[in-house]
Amino acid sequence: MVDALIAAFIADPFKVMLGGGGAFAVVVFLVNLWRTRARPRVRLIGHTYNVNGQYECPSEVRVEIENVGREPTSVEPVVTMTCRYPKGQAGSSEFDITDPDRSLAPVTPREFVLTGKPDIGFIFSHFRVYTFKFSRGSSAKLRVLNASGQTAGPVKFWFLKCLFIVTGALPHVEG
Repeated sequence: MVDALIAAFIADPFKVMLGGGGAFAVVVFLVNLWRTRARPRVRLIGHTYNVNGQYECPSEVRVEIENVGREPTSVEPVVTMTCRYPKGQAGSSEFDITDPDRSLAPVTPREFVLTGKPDIGFIFSHFRVYTFKFSRGSSAKLRVLNASGQTAGPVKFWFLKCLFIVTGALPHVEG
């Protein structure tokens, strides 16, 4: 068996290395797709609330989105937000991007304003996750721990959220 493999390699080394009928081309194609994908990154700048005594709380969230990939993309006009209220129940809302030009050139950060009308408990919510979807590339999530605008990575966010759901503790809140 080993002698047959060595003989095949000596007879045609390129055919053995390239996989015969195009396996190498598939690998090159997949690597090229991986390198040229759009990779958006989202950063929270700030948020404001308009408490008007109603059931809804008009809110404005400012974010910076940067496409760190090599190909241009554009962000979808609706951003979904999920959160947890102090008593543990889950909530969700949708925010709209107000800017009509939502295109993202490679490696060029842009500011966007999200407007929405979540219910009044949104002011006191914790563990907010804003999900941004794009025309190319995967979705991006902005994880905000609480109303102070403190953000966290996925592991820390998940750990603190699980701790809150199980025990009701909020160790990330200062004061």
